[in-house]
Amino acid sequence: MQHSINVRSQHQHSIQIYKIIDTSQVMSSKIILRPAQRSDISDLALLGNAANANSVLHRRIAPSQDQSPVGHYQWRRNLVRLRFPAPDIRTIVAVNSSSGELLGQATWAIEGSDTALYKKWTGESTWADWLENKLISIERTWSRYFSDEFIDYRFLDQFLAAFTGNQRAQRPACLHCHLIVVKPDIQSKGVGRMLIDWGKELAVKEELPLFLESNLEATGFYDKIGFSRMNKDVVVSPDGQDSICIPAYVWEGKEREGRWLERDMEFDGEGERWKWKDAVLPK
Repeated sequence: MQHSINVRSQHQHSIQIYKIIDTSQVMSSKIILRPAQRSDISDLALLGNAANANSVLHRRIAPSQDQSPVGHYQWRRNLVRLRFPAPDIRTIVAVNSSSGELLGQATWAIEGSDTALYKKWTGESTWADWLENKLISIERTWSRYFSDEFIDYRFLDQFLAAFTGNQRAQRPACLHCHLIVVKPDIQSKGVGRMLIDWGKELAVKEELPLFLESNLEATGFYDKIGFSRMNKDVVVSPDGQDSICIPAYVWEGKEREGRWLERDMEFDGEGERWKWKDAVLPK
């Protein structure tokens, strides 16, 4: 059973209809999907670290995290803080309706400055958001050089360049899922699917494909829920270090199949791989 409710975004503007979802068949209470709030920051940082504790990618980013748990928490917390003033990013959380406990989170970015959603989200940004972003960035820069000794910044810089920076592979305007994590002890209970379904609904509404990079441990999940694996992984290869390949996925939806993607007929490995149609790529 679903009930629509009006809530307010992390930028304090009403932007979407969210849901209370009855999960009584698999859990003891309902789950609320709502925008993240600044009061969630500490819990989001703890959730992010717990859910990624065994992630190959995150172990490469923070190889000494076990030796500096407090510092690792502070580093994650600053990452979470940066999402709130970012004009083109929104974070959605899944919350236990009875206890208020955060069960999962998904962070979404809109790529494509000419899209209606990009203009809507960035139009909600204020000068205070801009100032907050600058102050947090200054704090992160200080931490990088004076306290974040457990972070492999050479690897992280390469990852960010391939993820959203100047080494990012070419793609059309899309809804980009930057991050999705679920509390470890309730994984496989449907929370991750609920968060992804929120993104799917928004992508359909805005006439966009949904794009994401998958943790190596989660590829089976996306294969099962209608995503197409792309022919090119995101490759991070800092000088002198082993490369890591991060699978990339796109969701079009059955009713829109073939609008953005076509099968890569030259792929000769196991399974199928897909690529962007030339006509949808930026010129």
